[in-house]
Amino acid sequence: MSKPTWAIVVGIILVLINGCGGILSDVKQIKTDQLMGIVDEAIMEISSEVSSDDITQEEKDFLRRWSNDSLHSEIDTVVTGETIGKIIKENTMMSDEAKNKFVLHGYMGIIISTLFLLTGLMFLFSSYSALPKLTQILLAISLLFVAYQIWDLSKVEMAHLFVLGQKFNLGIGAFVDVTLMIILAIVDKSFYSRDTSVEEYYDN
Repeated sequence: MSKPTWAIVVGIILVLINGCGGILSDVKQIKTDQLMGIVDEAIMEISSEVSSDDITQEEKDFLRRWSNDSLHSEIDTVVTGETIGKIIKENTMMSDEAKNKFVLHGYMGIIISTLFLLTGLMFLFSSYSALPKLTQILLAISLLFVAYQIWDLSKVEMAHLFVLGQKFNLGIGAFVDVTLMIILAIVDKSFYSRDTSVEEYYDN
């Protein structure tokens, strides 16, 4: 009995998106401290090198949209590198608690992503009878983890830009999880009603 096309497609998605893609995203979260250090260095460099002569009116209008009211008076007069540095810092602010949570979520996420990677490989090279059910359980855990992250990050201080970015990333992940759950719920899983070894599968 040939492996169904849907199983191959699900396996590829699990390996590439939920697995490898998830691990890359998790590693980036684990390196949050390094990333914020680079941002701080960039702010210091901009603050010391940018002069008011470099700023056009269009750029001033852009800076107003991304700054709070307290900085508007500086933008309307003479914009300095220090002013731009304040605006960037304002839009990349992340409290120590938020950094710690990002790192923790990264370590937790890498476990789930690794399980997705292994599950995807099983879809491609195995016919373990309980695989569809176990995958649905893993997808449900992943969705719960998405909800937990959104809830956990709502309690810490960080820039709105980071909030939007993280919600977008988590939303994409949740969409993929839900799509896979629907596929697994509606497809014909009769292929997995019997145990077949890898060798038997290739013999077919």
